[in-house]
Amino acid sequence: MCLCSVLIFLSFSKAIDYIQELNSTKDDLLRRLAQARCTLPPGHPLLTPQGIPDLATGQTVPLWEREWSYSPDADDEGSEDEAN
Repeated sequence: MCLCSVLIFLSFSKAIDYIQELNSTKDDLLRRLAQARCTLPPGHPLLTPQGIPDLATGQTVPLWEREWSYSPDADDEGSEDEAN
């Protein structure tokens, strides 16, 4: 096995370890969220996702599920800041 192959293997190994760590953290956070939700009484306002109306369907969509779009032309101030 050449040195290049070993280095590639080590970088993949580190990436896999990092992804597994992220999944573990995600699972811990989801467990904490479920525990927190169980402590609230039924009908509590925090159990209902806050959101904005979806213009296409009229339903309320939580902010984290909304599809965001960005148009560089819409942000004139940002383009001036970048030019300076």
